[in-house]
Amino acid sequence: LKALLVGKGLDQAEVTYRIIRVLLMQEGLTQAGIARQLGISLPAVSYVVTGFRKTPRTREAIAEALEVDYQELWGEEKQKGAA
Repeated sequence: LKALLVGKGLDQAEVTYRIIRVLLMQEGLTQAGIARQLGISLPAVSYVVTGFRKTPRTREAIAEALEVDYQELWGEEKQKGAA
């Protein structure tokens, strides 16, 4: 899926956003559900999913909730100290 989306000329943020949408549906999860698990607002999760923010804690939680590798999902290594 990632290679297909990148082949369409989409940037990394758009590719990640689309992949997360598919994975959320597959797992039966929502951004709101992830926000509740983290105890943060839905807009905070949405900003990370859409690439407007790169909050390490939220990125890690999204990757864990979707059961995917952080680096594979976000296209970069996890920052040291990110929980």
